[in-house]
Amino acid sequence: MLNVSYNLSSRLVESLSGIEQIRKDILSLSLSPKSKLFFRWENTVERIYFALSLSGKIVKQDQIEKTLALQQTPRKLKKQEEDIVLYKKALEYIAQYWTTTDQTVRLPDILTLYDIACYGKLRTSQKDLHEILSYVQQKKENPVIDAGVTLITLLLTVPFSSDNERIALLSGVLMLYKSGYDFDGYVNLEKYYIDNLPAINSFKTNLQKSLNITLWLEYFAQSFLIHLEDVKKKLSGKQLNRSLNASYSHLTDRQNAILQAFDYPQSRITNKKIQALFKISQITASRDLQKLASLGLLYPHGRGRSVYYTRI
Repeated sequence: MLNVSYNLSSRLVESLSGIEQIRKDILSLSLSPKSKLFFRWENTVERIYFALSLSGKIVKQDQIEKTLALQQTPRKLKKQEEDIVLYKKALEYIAQYWTTTDQTVRLPDILTLYDIACYGKLRTSQKDLHEILSYVQQKKENPVIDAGVTLITLLLTVPFSSDNERIALLSGVLMLYKSGYDFDGYVNLEKYYIDNLPAINSFKTNLQKSLNITLWLEYFAQSFLIHLEDVKKKLSGKQLNRSLNASYSHLTDRQNAILQAFDYPQSRITNKKIQALFKISQITASRDLQKLASLGLLYPHGRGRSVYYTRI
């Protein structure tokens, strides 16, 4: 494992304080349920777009929307469509299992995340990856520091045979969500990464020589703060991306009623139960459930006839 070190400089502490304040501001914004739903949907589409662009896969955002809307339709997915669906599943996995939890992130968790969204295999020893996770979590630190350390150490060690940037990003996202720093579903670490890619690549080169990552964490926190300020401005000004399909994020009365069926904690719903509750066909129930899952409101478990849904 890389023997990295850092210290809590005054500049880093100042940026972390700013992030905490803007987090409170974002969480206290008064948005209608419809606006929240659309912003989160827009953010999901953008996150997938930026994540895939890292691999040189330029996909139009309307194509991402279309793919997500049709992902449960029985058909053979093209490679590009599969990438879209799998990254979405990785984001759902993090939101479902890692939002605000005291669980320790272990090696099998990162391998599960990698298997969901990436192609390839672990090329370093499991011990090296285990030591990285242990180092990040050995003391209670600010979640932004945890995310920054996780991101840069995975980028430097290149532990997998492919998609190392993708798993580094997802692991950083997981560290943020784990401590409740999902910013109500509006954070976009993928866009942050693309916007700051030249600087990140420069840090990767320089840190091969010196493994004190204080300067990196200062940069990460400061630039992440700027990203969050943009998020807040967008939400405050209700600057929706009208190029996206706003009608797709609109819920019908029946779809809203389906969500109400999850009011009890630990509720789970199947396609058959929706058919019986609302007197609708299997195809109609599938379309409703798939739309709610695509919008990040439900999480599907299992496959085929055994699939059931829980609320995210």
